[in-house]
Amino acid sequence: MGTVQYINWELRTLRWQLDQMKRALAEEPVQCRRPTKAEPRPPTPDEIAERLALRCLDILEFPPEKVSDAQWDELIVFFSGERLSA
Repeated sequence: MGTVQYINWELRTLRWQLDQMKRALAEEPVQCRRPTKAEPRPPTPDEIAERLALRCLDILEFPPEKVSDAQWDELIVFFSGERLSA
């Protein structure tokens, strides 16, 4: 498997995981009590998108500090499943 194919496969896998997490979060009942350290709160969709973006940069071996703010925003929007309004 070539590098591009591997990256595409990783991105599809990460996208699928994000969709599964979003679905699980949407179906989860709202909790009124505060989570304990033993029971941490589930990550928010924005936190999930940020983790996926960092994982993507890690796979590409691209240091996050070299990513511009605009590029970072595009990555977050991509992984959160939203669309940029042109």
